[in-house]
Amino acid sequence: MVGLWTAALAPRLDQLGRDYIYTANNQQGIRAYDISTVSAPVEIQNFPNSTYGNWHAINLEQDSNYLYASIGGIFSAAGATPTQATGLAIFDVSDPTTMFMTSYWDSIDFYQGTAITKIVGDYAFLGGMEEGLVILNVADPFNISFVSQFVPDTTFPSIPVPGGTVPNARGMWVENDLVYLAYDRGGFRIIDVSDVFNPFEVSQHVNPDLDLVAGKAYNNVEVRNGIAYLPVDYCGLDVVDVSTPSAPVSIGWYNPWGCTFFNWIGAEGHTNELEFLNDSILLMTGGHHDVMAINVSDPTNPQLVGGFGDHLDSLVAWGLDIQGSRVAVGYLDNPTNIPYDSKWGGFKILDWSISTSVEESQLQAIEVYPNPSFDVVNFKNVPANTEYQLFNTLGAIVSSGEIEHSMRFNVEEGLYILQLSKGEATSSVKLMIR
Repeated sequence: MVGLWTAALAPRLDQLGRDYIYTANNQQGIRAYDISTVSAPVEIQNFPNSTYGNWHAINLEQDSNYLYASIGGIFSAAGATPTQATGLAIFDVSDPTTMFMTSYWDSIDFYQGTAITKIVGDYAFLGGMEEGLVILNVADPFNISFVSQFVPDTTFPSIPVPGGTVPNARGMWVENDLVYLAYDRGGFRIIDVSDVFNPFEVSQHVNPDLDLVAGKAYNNVEVRNGIAYLPVDYCGLDVVDVSTPSAPVSIGWYNPWGCTFFNWIGAEGHTNELEFLNDSILLMTGGHHDVMAINVSDPTNPQLVGGFGDHLDSLVAWGLDIQGSRVAVGYLDNPTNIPYDSKWGGFKILDWSISTSVEESQLQAIEVYPNPSFDVVNFKNVPANTEYQLFNTLGAIVSSGEIEHSMRFNVEEGLYILQLSKGEATSSVKLMIR
């Protein structure tokens, strides 16, 4: 992808609970903001890409007083000559107002960019896209040193087509000497790094149901209690039992957009980052769907229970971070419109509160479209036994009953309030009928 992206690919709220946020902004470098007045962030630091080799800033990871920046753009087209090195920059943020870069590493041997960095002890684990897993020693933040590289099998689940998309290390989770790797078109891998100088692959996995219908675009992963949760680009969320690392098994798949091999461009949603809000709810960026709240208390049956954003607008969410009640969401401006139309880049900070009412969360997840409607109004994610009342601008009820997935309201043209109810919970939306 080309063009100047105004983006906050990775907004990272300060891990130490201070009122600061850091952003990796692709071609616009790395920035820090004071958010003590959260509705009016104030930029306090700006590091252009010339600070670290003129490579693009893609992702951020904070560990105590150090901020680790994944350096090297990842957006070159399939089969294109790579133009971005794999790199890592470390910043001291013990005082964010005077943050400074302690060291920077890149290598002409690795030239596919850096999608993600995870820090465990003395080591940084980098997702180097087609270069696979790159391991660095960061025990001394002023002196980064190379440890090893490991490229997983690139022929699984299929041999790449010449000039097409090849497996690339996009997202990862590191725990108990294992790297859980979202290997994009290479599915999901588990790698043993107990000896950081000699990593080896433990297992490789693709959801067989997904494999039959769409590309295996695994973008990220988070592991909790022996279960791996993987955003699968335009195919939602794959849930995999990894309690036996040598034999991962898909146990659930949330596939909200009916993905196929042919609808990546213009798909209704594109998932990317995720993080748990509490023991049962994870938040996941969904492209046009901004933020999706998924209930995974039953991992075999993930359920959408809430969200933020209007999927009918031209905003696309990419990055995500949670600290306390704050949720930071990164948006990107995509001038190419491929695979999605996105017209604004930056970040938003949400104050997220989970309702104690399951019914209320279910109502908030209902989608109403098109709006305005010229004929039929459609409803998505409707729980059973949901009632409605349609009010005109004078407050009179002009229609009522049980919501169906597709309805035609026999009313005059104008603005209406549609009130949805289930049990004691209610939710309302403005509905324009023309």
